[in-house]
Amino acid sequence: MSQRERGRVCAEALAFALAMSWFAAFAHRRPLVAAGGLMVAAAAVVHFVVVSRRVTQVIGLGRPGLAAGAASAFALTLGVALGALYRSHLGKSLLPARFMPFAATAVAIGAAEELFYRGYVQGRLSVLGAPAAVVLAALAHAAYKTTLFALPPPGHEVNVVFLAVATFLGGIVFGGMRALSSSILPPLIAHVCFDLVAYGDLASAPWWVWS
Repeated sequence: MSQRERGRVCAEALAFALAMSWFAAFAHRRPLVAAGGLMVAAAAVVHFVVVSRRVTQVIGLGRPGLAAGAASAFALTLGVALGALYRSHLGKSLLPARFMPFAATAVAIGAAEELFYRGYVQGRLSVLGAPAAVVLAALAHAAYKTTLFALPPPGHEVNVVFLAVATFLGGIVFGGMRALSSSILPPLIAHVCFDLVAYGDLASAPWWVWS
Protein backbone atom coordinates (compact mmCIF):
# COMPACT_ATOMS: atom_id res chain seq x y z
CA MET A 1 0.00 0.00 0.00
CA SER A 2 1.36 3.40 -0.98
CA GLN A 3 1.84 6.24 1.48
CA ARG A 4 -1.05 8.11 -0.13
CA GLU A 5 -3.41 5.15 0.17
CA ARG A 6 -2.34 4.61 3.77
CA GLY A 7 -3.16 8.23 4.50
CA ARG A 8 -6.64 7.86 2.99
CA VAL A 9 -7.35 4.78 5.08
CA CYS A 10 -6.26 6.52 8.27
CA ALA A 11 -8.29 9.62 7.40
CA GLU A 12 -11.37 7.46 6.92
CA ALA A 13 -10.93 5.76 10.30
CA LEU A 14 -10.25 9.12 11.97
CA ALA A 15 -13.41 10.59 10.43
CA PHE A 16 -15.43 7.70 11.85
CA ALA A 17 -13.92 8.09 15.33
CA LEU A 18 -14.48 11.85 15.44
CA ALA A 19 -18.02 11.50 14.10
CA MET A 20 -18.93 8.94 16.77
CA SER A 21 -17.58 11.23 19.51
CA TRP A 22 -19.64 14.05 17.99
CA PHE A 23 -22.69 11.80 18.15
CA ALA A 24 -21.96 10.90 21.78
CA ALA A 25 -21.58 14.57 22.73
CA PHE A 26 -25.10 15.47 21.57
CA ALA A 27 -27.00 12.17 21.81
CA HIS A 28 -28.75 13.11 25.06
CA ARG A 29 -29.36 16.78 24.35
CA ARG A 30 -29.71 17.47 20.63
CA PRO A 31 -30.66 14.30 18.75
CA LEU A 32 -30.80 16.01 15.36
CA VAL A 33 -27.27 17.36 15.79
CA ALA A 34 -26.14 13.94 17.00
CA ALA A 35 -27.65 12.36 13.90
CA GLY A 36 -25.17 14.32 11.80
CA GLY A 37 -22.33 12.49 13.52
CA LEU A 38 -23.95 9.14 12.83
CA MET A 39 -24.35 10.03 9.17
CA VAL A 40 -20.65 10.88 8.81
CA ALA A 41 -19.68 7.68 10.63
CA ALA A 42 -21.98 5.65 8.40
CA ALA A 43 -20.51 7.30 5.30
CA ALA A 44 -17.00 6.29 6.41
CA VAL A 45 -18.06 2.67 6.88
CA VAL A 46 -19.92 2.59 3.54
CA HIS A 47 -16.85 4.00 1.81
CA PHE A 48 -14.77 1.23 3.37
CA VAL A 49 -17.18 -1.48 2.22
CA VAL A 50 -17.27 -0.07 -1.32
CA VAL A 51 -13.53 0.43 -1.86
CA SER A 52 -12.08 -2.47 0.13
CA ARG A 53 -11.72 -5.93 -1.37
CA ARG A 54 -10.93 -7.49 2.01
CA VAL A 55 -13.86 -6.41 4.19
CA THR A 56 -14.21 -9.60 6.22
CA GLN A 57 -10.46 -9.95 6.61
CA VAL A 58 -9.97 -6.35 7.75
CA ILE A 59 -12.80 -6.56 10.29
CA GLY A 60 -11.65 -9.98 11.52
CA LEU A 61 -14.67 -11.96 10.40
CA GLY A 62 -12.73 -14.59 8.51
CA ARG A 63 -12.79 -18.25 9.44
CA PRO A 64 -11.42 -18.46 13.01
CA GLY A 65 -8.35 -20.62 13.66
CA LEU A 66 -7.06 -22.37 16.75
CA ALA A 67 -5.69 -19.13 18.19
CA ALA A 68 -9.11 -17.50 17.91
CA GLY A 69 -10.74 -20.48 19.58
CA ALA A 70 -8.35 -20.43 22.53
CA ALA A 71 -8.63 -16.65 22.84
CA SER A 72 -12.43 -16.90 22.73
CA ALA A 73 -12.48 -19.30 25.68
CA PHE A 74 -10.28 -16.88 27.63
CA ALA A 75 -12.45 -13.97 26.51
CA LEU A 76 -15.63 -15.60 27.81
CA THR A 77 -14.07 -16.08 31.24
CA LEU A 78 -12.62 -12.56 31.22
CA GLY A 79 -15.92 -10.94 30.25
CA VAL A 80 -17.89 -12.73 32.96
CA ALA A 81 -15.21 -11.97 35.57
CA LEU A 82 -15.10 -8.27 34.70
CA GLY A 83 -18.88 -8.07 34.75
CA ALA A 84 -19.00 -9.70 38.18
CA LEU A 85 -16.30 -7.33 39.44
CA TYR A 86 -18.30 -4.35 38.18
CA ARG A 87 -21.45 -5.60 39.90
CA SER A 88 -19.51 -6.13 43.12
CA HIS A 89 -18.30 -2.53 42.90
CA LEU A 90 -21.95 -1.42 42.72
CA GLY A 91 -22.88 -3.59 45.72
CA LYS A 92 -24.87 -6.07 43.64
CA SER A 93 -24.73 -9.85 43.53
CA LEU A 94 -21.89 -11.15 41.37
CA LEU A 95 -24.26 -12.53 38.73
CA PRO A 96 -27.79 -11.51 37.69
CA ALA A 97 -30.54 -13.56 39.33
CA ARG A 98 -32.37 -13.49 36.01
CA PHE A 99 -32.12 -11.72 32.70
CA MET A 100 -34.52 -8.89 31.96
CA PRO A 101 -35.64 -7.26 28.68
CA PHE A 102 -32.66 -4.91 28.50
CA ALA A 103 -30.25 -7.88 28.28
CA ALA A 104 -30.78 -8.21 24.51
CA THR A 105 -30.10 -4.50 23.97
CA ALA A 106 -26.98 -4.65 26.17
CA VAL A 107 -25.63 -7.53 24.10
CA ALA A 108 -26.35 -5.71 20.83
CA ILE A 109 -24.60 -2.54 22.02
CA GLY A 110 -21.51 -4.43 23.16
CA ALA A 111 -21.29 -6.40 19.92
CA ALA A 112 -21.70 -3.25 17.82
CA GLU A 113 -18.94 -1.41 19.69
CA GLU A 114 -16.52 -4.26 19.10
CA LEU A 115 -17.40 -4.61 15.43
CA PHE A 116 -16.84 -0.92 14.89
CA TYR A 117 -13.84 -0.19 17.13
CA ARG A 118 -11.88 -3.46 17.29
CA GLY A 119 -13.15 -4.57 13.90
CA TYR A 120 -13.45 -1.59 11.60
CA VAL A 121 -11.22 1.07 13.24
CA GLN A 122 -8.46 -1.27 14.39
CA GLY A 123 -8.63 -3.23 11.16
CA ARG A 124 -8.30 -0.12 9.02
CA LEU A 125 -5.48 1.29 11.14
CA SER A 126 -3.54 -1.97 10.93
CA VAL A 127 -1.72 -0.33 8.00
CA LEU A 128 0.21 1.51 10.73
CA GLY A 129 1.23 -1.74 12.42
CA ALA A 130 -0.59 -3.80 15.02
CA PRO A 131 0.62 -1.93 18.16
CA ALA A 132 -0.40 1.48 16.80
CA ALA A 133 -3.74 0.12 15.60
CA VAL A 134 -4.53 -1.37 19.02
CA VAL A 135 -3.67 1.84 20.88
CA LEU A 136 -5.47 4.18 18.47
CA ALA A 137 -8.63 2.05 18.39
CA ALA A 138 -8.62 1.95 22.19
CA LEU A 139 -8.26 5.74 22.30
CA ALA A 140 -11.11 6.18 19.82
CA HIS A 141 -13.39 3.92 21.84
CA ALA A 142 -12.44 5.62 25.12
CA ALA A 143 -13.15 9.04 23.60
CA TYR A 144 -16.59 7.93 22.46
CA LYS A 145 -17.49 6.30 25.78
CA THR A 146 -16.19 9.18 27.89
CA THR A 147 -18.05 11.75 25.81
CA LEU A 148 -21.25 9.73 26.06
CA PHE A 149 -21.05 9.73 29.88
CA ALA A 150 -19.58 13.21 30.33
CA LEU A 151 -22.81 15.06 31.16
CA PRO A 152 -25.06 12.79 33.24
CA PRO A 153 -28.57 13.97 34.18
CA PRO A 154 -29.26 15.25 37.71
CA GLY A 155 -29.06 12.51 40.31
CA HIS A 156 -26.39 10.54 38.47
CA GLU A 157 -22.65 10.73 39.07
CA VAL A 158 -19.91 9.42 36.78
CA ASN A 159 -16.18 9.26 37.51
CA VAL A 160 -15.19 10.31 34.02
CA VAL A 161 -11.45 9.90 34.59
CA PHE A 162 -11.89 6.34 35.85
CA LEU A 163 -14.23 5.57 32.96
CA ALA A 164 -11.75 6.90 30.41
CA VAL A 165 -8.82 4.96 31.86
CA ALA A 166 -10.81 1.74 32.30
CA THR A 167 -12.22 1.91 28.76
CA PHE A 168 -8.79 2.59 27.29
CA LEU A 169 -7.10 -0.24 29.20
CA GLY A 170 -9.97 -2.58 28.34
CA GLY A 171 -9.55 -1.56 24.73
CA ILE A 172 -5.86 -2.44 24.86
CA VAL A 173 -6.69 -5.92 26.19
CA PHE A 174 -9.53 -6.48 23.73
CA GLY A 175 -7.47 -5.07 20.87
CA GLY A 176 -4.55 -7.29 21.82
CA MET A 177 -6.80 -10.33 21.63
CA ARG A 178 -8.02 -9.19 18.24
CA ALA A 179 -4.48 -8.69 16.94
CA LEU A 180 -3.05 -11.94 18.30
CA SER A 181 -5.97 -14.09 17.15
CA SER A 182 -6.60 -12.27 13.83
CA SER A 183 -10.29 -12.48 14.71
CA ILE A 184 -12.96 -10.17 16.08
CA LEU A 185 -14.60 -13.05 17.97
CA PRO A 186 -12.53 -12.93 21.21
CA PRO A 187 -13.09 -9.23 22.00
CA LEU A 188 -16.69 -9.46 20.84
CA ILE A 189 -17.34 -12.41 23.16
CA ALA A 190 -15.61 -10.67 26.07
CA HIS A 191 -17.59 -7.46 25.62
CA VAL A 192 -20.92 -9.24 25.16
CA CYS A 193 -20.35 -11.35 28.28
CA PHE A 194 -19.40 -8.28 30.30
CA ASP A 195 -22.51 -6.36 29.24
CA LEU A 196 -24.75 -9.36 29.79
CA VAL A 197 -23.48 -9.89 33.34
CA ALA A 198 -23.22 -6.19 34.21
CA TYR A 199 -26.55 -5.01 32.80
CA GLY A 200 -28.57 -8.13 32.05
CA ASP A 201 -30.91 -7.75 35.02
CA LEU A 202 -32.01 -4.20 34.12
CA ALA A 203 -35.69 -4.01 33.22
CA SER A 204 -35.25 -0.88 31.13
CA ALA A 205 -32.46 1.04 29.45
CA PRO A 206 -30.27 3.23 31.71
CA TRP A 207 -29.86 6.93 31.05
CA TRP A 208 -26.68 6.57 29.02
CA VAL A 209 -28.28 4.51 26.27
CA TRP A 210 -28.76 6.65 23.18
CA SER A 211 -31.92 8.64 23.65
